Amino acid sequence: MFELFDRSLQRLTCALVVGLGVAMTVSVLLGVFFRYVLNDSLSWSEELARYCLIWMSWFGASLALRRGGHVAVAFAIDALPRKARTIAVLGGELLTLFFLLVVLWYGIKATGNVSRQSTIALGISMAGPYASVPVGALLLIYNLLVTMVSSKARLERGAVDVQT
Repeated sequence: MFELFDRSLQRLTCALVVGLGVAMTVSVLLGVFFRYVLNDSLSWSEELARYCLIWMSWFGASLALRRGGHVAVAFAIDALPRKARTIAVLGGELLTLFFLLVVLWYGIKATGNVSRQSTIALGISMAGPYASVPVGALLLIYNLLVTMVSSKARLERGAVDVQT
């Protein structure tokens, strides 16, 4: 049951990244076309592209974390003895978890603070763009926890490789 939920969540996140990327590209292309070909700029295209980029970045970051695609100082970790490597990786994961919990907390507060404001061009609530922070942090926390549990399982099976 968990595997089905996890696979579905990863596929949904991938689809959202692709969809937001397409929406951002179309918005920018429309903005350029209207401004330079029709000499009549669209007021909303740049703002829509910006908010698509923000949401896409958070979703993409969660996918990258899950796939081990974030920047790491692997040579330093790999140089450590196995036990020290395990402690260093776990320490890094716990610090990342703490940071993401702080981001989640303040993201929720910030989203609530701007909920009565609206964007200039689109006229939507600022809670929409700001909600990307807590939603993204929550996805990152989820993927970090799944990664931590799978790393622990690999260690218990005796696997030497510890990846973050």
